[in-house]
Amino acid sequence: MKKLCTFLSILVAVVALNAQTITDGFESYEDFAINPVGIWTFIDVSPDSTYAIEYTVFQNAFSPMAFMVFNPTETEPPMTLIAAHGGSKVLASFAEMTPPNNDWIISPDLGFASGTLNFWARSYNNRYGLERMKVGYSTTTTDPAAFTFIQTGNYVEVPIEWTEYTYIFPEGTKYVAINCVSDKAFIFFIDDISITYTVGVNETAKENVSIHPNPVNDILHVTANGYNKVEILNFLGQVILSENVTNSNFEVNVSDFNSGVYFVRLQGENGTITKKFVKK
Repeated sequence: MKKLCTFLSILVAVVALNAQTITDGFESYEDFAINPVGIWTFIDVSPDSTYAIEYTVFQNAFSPMAFMVFNPTETEPPMTLIAAHGGSKVLASFAEMTPPNNDWIISPDLGFASGTLNFWARSYNNRYGLERMKVGYSTTTTDPAAFTFIQTGNYVEVPIEWTEYTYIFPEGTKYVAINCVSDKAFIFFIDDISITYTVGVNETAKENVSIHPNPVNDILHVTANGYNKVEILNFLGQVILSENVTNSNFEVNVSDFNSGVYFVRLQGENGTITKKFVKK
């Protein structure tokens, strides 16, 4: 039983090492910033002037955009009919004067991952119809043409109440995206995005990685094509060594490590890969 428990603990630890989460409630961005610079990629496929809100003044109103960081508490006068799902700010895609919208928010590179995309969304109102969105993933680039959509139907109509959405994306995903495709509606809001994913690696990349000897006493030899960072983690998943690498063949001195199980985590253009080794 003790051996079985130890094996299961190691298995859980390996999975945990690759599990990562990205969350954003957009509170750190400047009020009313358009397509804000940060971890996300914003694309407005057909840029055109947008509609604004009657009798309400805010920076960048009417501007072409994919999304704006909208703060209803900072408009003039402050808006009372809309509130963020969390905090005070939301992402807003305003209706384009030449419809339909084709506005994208695309994740950072997830590196051949699988996992879930979770977020909250709502329509401002339904006076001109509900907002419409698509959700997709890409295994290659951020080009909108590279995405495969995974929502049910051609698009999802978003209610006027904050609604939670969760989508599963498959192994090999590099990017996930939310695409506003509203047609003559008004304002599409998104808030509190969370991406939980497990990083994988393509089969070719796996063949380009080796570590030896294993078990090791002093020097661990690593061959890793397509990686520029190496980390050593202990059994608890704590990073105890982190270095940038420039060669495909390099050495890691583990002579001062205590005996036990450790992990080499490599990161680079081929994604992320984790290998286990034993220090004698």
